[in-house]
Amino acid sequence: MWPEPGGFFLWGSTIDGDHLGWMTSGVPEQWPVMLIKHEAENGELHAETMTEWLAGWAAGARFDGSGFARGEAGHPLVCERLE
Repeated sequence: MWPEPGGFFLWGSTIDGDHLGWMTSGVPEQWPVMLIKHEAENGELHAETMTEWLAGWAAGARFDGSGFARGEAGHPLVCERLE
């Protein structure tokens, strides 16, 4: 299975129905992340790799309008150490 060049390759979704994936242009190691919010017709392109984007999300950097809610009223990601 290999996606068409310039297409959208889905690799994740949120509880709210948002879709996360790659825009398949260029070499795979440099595919940017595309976020398509559930109520949006068009997606938001993020010039980051999947790893960079997910690391930013886990660090709390995605509560700035880049696809996720802000502050306590939003959906903060809570990371806890598993003992």
